[in-house]
Parts: sequence; C-alpha cells; structure tokens
Amino acid sequence: IDPKITSSWNFYRKVVGLVNTRWKYQEIFEDLQSDPLFPYLDSLPGVREASNKDKQIEQKARPAYFDMSQSSICEYLVHDAKNVQPKLVKACKVIAKKMGIKQLGVGPVKDVSVAMNKAKKKYKGDVLKVTDFCRAFFIVNDIATLLALIETSFDLFDSSIWRVKLSTLRQGHRSLPGGYRDCKINLVIDNHICEIQVHLQPMWEVCKVQGYAHYKESILYSTDPTNDPYVLLKGLDERTLALLSEVGKNAVKGSSIDQQAEESEKKFGDYHALSGILLEEGKGAEAERMLRKLLSAHCSIDSLCLQGRGIHLKKALERSLRQQGENLEADGIALELAQVTTQMASEKKSVWASLLYDPQVALEMIIDPAKKDRDYEEKLKKTVNDSKQHWLMIREEYFRHLRKKRVADYLLAYLNRQLLN
Repeated sequence: IDPKITSSWNFYRKVVGLVNTRWKYQEIFEDLQSDPLFPYLDSLPGVREASNKDKQIEQKARPAYFDMSQSSICEYLVHDAKNVQPKLVKACKVIAKKMGIKQLGVGPVKDVSVAMNKAKKKYKGDVLKVTDFCRAFFIVNDIATLLALIETSFDLFDSSIWRVKLSTLRQGHRSLPGGYRDCKINLVIDNHICEIQVHLQPMWEVCKVQGYAHYKESILYSTDPTNDPYVLLKGLDERTLALLSEVGKNAVKGSSIDQQAEESEKKFGDYHALSGILLEEGKGAEAERMLRKLLSAHCSIDSLCLQGRGIHLKKALERSLRQQGENLEADGIALELAQVTTQMASEKKSVWASLLYDPQVALEMIIDPAKKDRDYEEKLKKTVNDSKQHWLMIREEYFRHLRKKRVADYLLAYLNRQLLN
C-alpha cells in the first residue's frame, strides 16, 4: 500500500474517532441533565465568569514586568508557579480530606513555549491572562459532590478564590473543543493564580488522562463543526477508495464485529470508518451488514433515545438501503430520524394548536402575548427552586461540614444572587 494511502486512512480514521468521542461527551452531558440537581447547577452564574470573550482575571502585573518582553514575563510566571505548586497540592489535600475525595492529582507546570502559544491564540499575546501555569484536579462522582466541593473551597479559602467557571456545564453553552465539560476554580496563592479543574466522573471516564490530547487534537483537526466525518470521502476516485478500503479491512482483520464493543472503542471506530468507505464505493449490502451490527452493539432500539453517533449510524444505514433499492425500509428510518430531530419542537404548541385543544388558554395568550413568557419563567423558577431545595437536603445529610458554615452559606447566597426574591 502506498504510504500516502495509509496516511490518508490515518487522517480519516482520526477524524472519525474525534467526532465519536465528542458525541459520547454530548450523550453523557444530556444524561447529566436528568439529575435533579442539574437545574440548580444550570442556574448558577459562577464567580467572575466572563459573559463575553474578555477574561475577567489575570496574573498580577508587577512593576518589573513593564520593561520586559512577554517571554521574559512568562519565565517569571513559570518560576512563580513552581514555587507555589507545593502549596496548591497542600490546599487540594485539605479539600480532599474534608470531603473524603480519593481522586485528585497535580499537573506539570506549564512551560514557557506552551504558555506563550496559548497566550497568542487566546489572549492576543498577553501572558498575564494565562492562569493555569500551576494546576491540579479533582474527579468527583456527581453534581452533588461538585456543588459541595465549590462550597468547601470557599469555606476553606474564601477571598483567595478569584473565579469559579461553570459555563461549559450549563445547558445551551458551548463545550470545550472536542466536547468536554468541567468546572474550573482559580485560587490565588502568594499572588499567583492557580487552577483547580473539577472533573465529573462520567465525563472523565471517556478519555481519562488522554482527555487533554483529545482536546488538542480536536483543535488541530477542527472537528467541532463536523457531524458527518464521511464527508471527507466525497470526490475520491474509485482506485483511492479501493485502497482505503483495503487499509480499513486490514485494521479490523482478526477482530469480530460482534465482540468489538467489549474489546475496544478503537475497533468500533475502525468499523465505523470502514462503513463510510464501503458506502462511498457503492457497496451498500456490505455496509448495511456492518452498520446493523454497530447499531445493535451501541444504540438503543428506542428511536427517540438516539443521539449523535446513533443518529449518524442510522443515516448511514438509510443510505446503504437506498443503494440497494430498499426504499420502503429506508423511508421508515428517515421518518424515525425526523421524529428524533423534531421531538423538542413538537412539544411546543403554536397559539393556533393551543386554540384547537384549549380555547381559553389560547384566548388569554392572544389578549396578553407576554403571558407565555411569564408562565415559562415562573415554571423555570419553580424548577430551579425545587432543585435548590433538593441540594440543601443532600447538603444537610451528606456534607455535614457545610451545615453551619457561614462562608458556605454566603457563597450559596452569592451564587444565587440572580435568583433571590
């Protein structure tokens, strides 16, 4: 096989894998939204969390920096980070002991070249905006433990905490590149801003320590706008497709598609990628057999539960059936997918639909057009307040060190400042 073909397969296969992982993160995030505590978490505004692209915190600008280059300033910040790292570790151990958290760690101090590159890409070259030279992390089991950790951090360190960033964990907010979502707490130690990352266990389990590599590769390959990795195959000639198919079949050689789900996520990706090549070659029957087994292994039979990867596989299956002239079954899948994509929209009745089913409600909305918005806001407020009360009950029972802590109570009020009556 021509090395260029192998390289092309590797590139294509990498994109398929990155998109699959992003879909997995999204599925987990949607599952998290069923947690009774999620509406409360979703309502929290965070602390010093920018509402726009301008970061609201930065490293302290010392007088000595005024005549220094950005790289020299960066060297100073790296030096500071190395000095405060033992204190950050100690602080994290105090939090962990207080809460009984077993999973915590510390990352390497960010080196000058990496920090300079981050400043260039995200902060117009301003290295003072880089606040994760010194970093540590926790892995928590659930939303309740995340909320308790935030309050415990304020209880222990109060004014030393400069920011709590929750935006990626909110519904309707963008994830990090690659689909990941977490909480970030910035703690000031000896005038140096450090970062504590708080990972939710279900999110962390997808890539574990390879999560950062997935994040970097998602940026490198620009995969976030992609919902159909098969588009990379469009326009390839028959010979190239045949050679790519050969490489793909070698990649899955010796593994059973019926057992690959248990064996390796990598093998699932290999079969998923190969299915796309078979489709582009027009080998609908062969692609159909492979796609059905992948769907059987990984997707719910309930169409309304289909999510990113499952939807993509279903669309591919529909395409494979049409290639074989099996339009009746293909039409059934198309209808199934339409129900999935329109499920949310179908739950919102128009005024005229309301008039049909409840003339009184519709008449009130026509007389008072703002009534629908007010009703929605009242329902949302009740949902959030119910969720908050549920959190307070859990807090009382499982996190007793927070029960009589005035600082934690102050934080609770502060985080809820936009929700207070």
